[in-house]
Parts: sequence; C-alpha cells; structure tokens
Amino acid sequence: MIAERYHHSPAELQRFAVILKGENFLMNDARGAPAWMGFYIVRTATAADQPTAEKLALFDLEAEIRSSPKMKDVFFEVGSLAVEEAGPLADEIDDCDSGFIFYAMD
Repeated sequence: MIAERYHHSPAELQRFAVILKGENFLMNDARGAPAWMGFYIVRTATAADQPTAEKLALFDLEAEIRSSPKMKDVFFEVGSLAVEEAGPLADEIDDCDSGFIFYAMD
C-alpha cells in the first residue's frame, strides 16, 4: 500500500485591527467612586483570517484583564466583551493598539 502525503502550506498570516467594546465593568470613575463603566480599545491581531483574529483579540484582552495584578486593581468586576469592528491592516500601517477609552454606563 502506498501512502500519499498531502502537504498543505500554512495559510498566510495577516494583521488585523480589532476594535473591542467592553460593557458593565465595575471600576472607579474619574472622581474615585465605584461606577459601572464601558470602554473601547483597539488591538492588533495576527491570524489567517478575520474571525480568528477577532477571537484572538477577545481572548488576549480577557486574559490580560483577569490575570494582570495591575488590571485587577482597576476592574473590580468584569463585564462583557465583544468585537465592535475589525479589518485587515495594510503592510505600511504600524500596529494600532490603543489604550482604554472609558465611558459611563448610564
């Protein structure tokens, strides 16, 4: 019996900008009082396709929030995370990670 081997080249990886939205996170507001807050943050993810990049960005941010001692001091209770928007980054554009942009959950 002759076994045939199929060699599939790995999918080419691409960089994606992923805008994440967090809602209902308990943290201190600008006055230092506990408040329910939301945020936007941009992460760059490298993946074979956009759905995978979105999942990686969500997973990485959630892991960062839950495992970082610094983040645990900011986020007292973790809310929900979702992808707001995502798209490929052109080669000439640098990674586009951002800081947190917070807003009150009024």
